[in-house]
Amino acid sequence: MKLISEQCSLVDFCSKVIKRGYFGIMEAASAEISYQRRSYREKTGQMVFPKGSHQEQYCQDLQALVYALTNGNFPEHRRAGLVRDIVPMMQEILKEYGFNGNIQQLVEEELVKHHGLNLGALDIHGKADTLVIVVSREEVNSVDIEPALEILKQLISSPEMATNYKEKIDISFHGYETDSSELFEIPEVRNYVYKLDTEFPFWLYFLSKYHLGLQALLWCFLPPYLTEEAKAEIFPQKIDELLTKSWLPAMNHIGKFVEMSDKENKIMTERAMRYITQGRFRESNIA
Repeated sequence: MKLISEQCSLVDFCSKVIKRGYFGIMEAASAEISYQRRSYREKTGQMVFPKGSHQEQYCQDLQALVYALTNGNFPEHRRAGLVRDIVPMMQEILKEYGFNGNIQQLVEEELVKHHGLNLGALDIHGKADTLVIVVSREEVNSVDIEPALEILKQLISSPEMATNYKEKIDISFHGYETDSSELFEIPEVRNYVYKLDTEFPFWLYFLSKYHLGLQALLWCFLPPYLTEEAKAEIFPQKIDELLTKSWLPAMNHIGKFVEMSDKENKIMTERAMRYITQGRFRESNIA
């Protein structure tokens, strides 16, 4: 067990993890909360931090950070000054990721307020390497696809937009972190994905092969609760049906829209199949 900030300082934590990237920072924040609690318990024998202590506030700050990165929005009830303290780290994240929440707006406001700077448009029209579309549990339960669809439709508003965001989109579902069921086992999630897919089936072209969004959508089209033997028999058939009847024709449609060459189309198809059969890409297996 190694604490990142023994001083329980959010600024110190951010300075030490700033280069770890989005997923590394998420993992570090979650681990730091657990380590801080364990360290305090081992030192004092107490299970709960004292009310108003540095440890309690530090862990609450880290929880707010994890919430923001997962949900795309800073929580309403957060410490005054939290956004200011994490601005340098968020600037690095916003170079690679966009969020469909209030993160960018509040970071920009802090930059203008304290530094007279502006990040520029790092949103749907910006240059972020990956745009993360976050779907809330409330949207899933009400089958409200409009917030996500509003962003997705912008991707096909012009050939230039579609080209700029080729394999640069990820999608995640917020509010299921404590559920024991897998996302694809939850009927409400499956229904939401079915409805969204009928309006926007262009996942193979737009979704990143380095993240898990495409896998989450794919699994929603596969029957849950199967034995390993049944999966081996049924999954290939279901995946082939989904690809040939919907997702590959949709990818080819966008390919024509952006005037993609046959060679580029073949490469994209091969990348999609490798993702589906071998899992998300790592740095070591870049094509």
